[in-house]
Amino acid sequence: QTFQTQTNLKWRILFVDDDKLTLISDTTANTGFKLQGANGYNNGVLLLNETCHALYSNSSLEAIARNLNRDDIERVSSYDYNTFSDDATYYGKPYDYDNSEDYPLIHSLDKSGKLKVSEQINYLTGTSEGNLFGSKQTYYTCVLLNRFMDTIYLELFRYNAGTTTDLSEPYWLATRCTRADTYLEYNICSLESGSIIGTQLFKSNSESTGYAKAIRPVVEIDLSKASVGATGSGTASDPYSIEAK
Repeated sequence: QTFQTQTNLKWRILFVDDDKLTLISDTTANTGFKLQGANGYNNGVLLLNETCHALYSNSSLEAIARNLNRDDIERVSSYDYNTFSDDATYYGKPYDYDNSEDYPLIHSLDKSGKLKVSEQINYLTGTSEGNLFGSKQTYYTCVLLNRFMDTIYLELFRYNAGTTTDLSEPYWLATRCTRADTYLEYNICSLESGSIIGTQLFKSNSESTGYAKAIRPVVEIDLSKASVGATGSGTASDPYSIEAK
């Protein structure tokens, strides 16, 4: 039984490591996945990954699904973190809070503001509280065109099949970032209009916003548990089989 028959999505090979095969969905899914405010920032990475895990994991293949994240894109791209659309900001810029400013609960767990993709393992539902501590900018914008090590990744990260330049449909990346400006902005990263951006959900002045975007599932398969390519030629009409050993 092939992996493709397990869901309504088709799958492309994203990475091949010695012991793991990573697939990416051929299209986005669930375009109405909404994250909002401090709780959206608190829980966004976990919710994106758990949603993909529940919908697209496969127990017989021991395949584990999650949402695409910024690390996946950085792995096959070249970036200059000091290149931004706003020259007044830059990656790693420090920001010191005022006593009256607020922050989402999860951000308090790391005073540097450099939360990693995999750090959140529990739901954190607190909204904000005043405190004083420093933080650093982890936000950057980056146009993906002409930055990939191989042009195939432009096709793999696009929204939908049929064109190699269709990157207009916004979808979430399971990665947080913060932007140090007049206030500190708390973002969940997304890909839209061909660029990685930070979508601001909450500010340290308690301003709250929300956005509905698509999810982008990826699936990781332990190659010691599954056989790949016993049948099929790897084309859209004749995909490789992925079968439990």
